[in-house]
Amino acid sequence: MSGFAVGSFIAYMLVFSAIALGLYFGFRILKLI
Repeated sequence: MSGFAVGSFIAYMLVFSAIALGLYFGFRILKLI
């Protein structure tokens, strides 16, 4: 259970950081246009 919790937490952080980076670069591109 502990390993599964750690794995799901890491997966959640990876998804969250990917979404954050996507929004960040998306806003930067919109500002450049």
